[in-house]
Amino acid sequence: MRRLLLLLLIVMSLTLPATAQREERIRPDAYNVAYADDHRRQRLDVYLPTQTNDDPAPVMLMIHGGGYFSGEKELMAPLADYFRERGYAVVTPEHRLAPFNPYPAPIQDLTCALAWVHAHAADYGFDTERVTVVGESAGGNAALLLGAHDDLAVYLDECPHPVPESATWVQAVVGYYPIVDLSSCIGEIVCGGARRAMALYLDVTTYTPDLLAEGNPLTHLDAADPPVLLIHGTADRVVPFSESALYADALEAVEVAHELVPIAGADHAFAYLLETDEGIIGAEAMARWLGALGTEG
Repeated sequence: MRRLLLLLLIVMSLTLPATAQREERIRPDAYNVAYADDHRRQRLDVYLPTQTNDDPAPVMLMIHGGGYFSGEKELMAPLADYFRERGYAVVTPEHRLAPFNPYPAPIQDLTCALAWVHAHAADYGFDTERVTVVGESAGGNAALLLGAHDDLAVYLDECPHPVPESATWVQAVVGYYPIVDLSSCIGEIVCGGARRAMALYLDVTTYTPDLLAEGNPLTHLDAADPPVLLIHGTADRVVPFSESALYADALEAVEVAHELVPIAGADHAFAYLLETDEGIIGAEAMARWLGALGTEG
């Protein structure tokens, strides 16, 4: 298990240098704010709109990827910066990681970060009636779950923030190349790494699909869910495009408003690479979609 974890961490680390230079130039308005105090990773950054007025700003909770066993909030800085320049407030949390903190710990942390957004709306000028949860890869899986789950309060047992007063915590969800249901993912070459990452996340030595049911967004889908945007590269070698297609079909079946944006030829992990064509296409697609929903800044 330790050898597998080391190998996966090495693979994930190969994607980091491409963003390092740009991230050094991007600074949040509030850095390493604690949303809980039990772990050093229970921290978040806040990016406030560059042009402000007296009106509350729409807010994004933007979740990094990394298979639930790696990743950092700074990865999302370019995308957060893109949207704060367009009038959004953006909150980028970190969370506890597998294998030492497997499910439900990461989802508990992200739910607590969402509760923090609601609890501190007046402090930062957040409009809690325009909350979008955005995630990439494993973060996309978490974003879909936060949007679909009917009782997120079950994840707040150890959170210092109250259950949000709003009946709807989230008004829109964006998932970049999300892990949706690995029981539908066939083939070791395309799906093997993702399946092993989810085994670490679930703290099991042998992955079986039924173990994912509670934390699987497909389990919780219903007609009351917020609109969903899915962005996925057609040449993704980590999480195949079929995962987003499957979720789009499930959303269609329960009549939830949604859109699937296929990005031809794109591989995995491009959400924050705004110097690339696929990165900017994804960001522009999200901006247009949110604008059509009326949640723009």
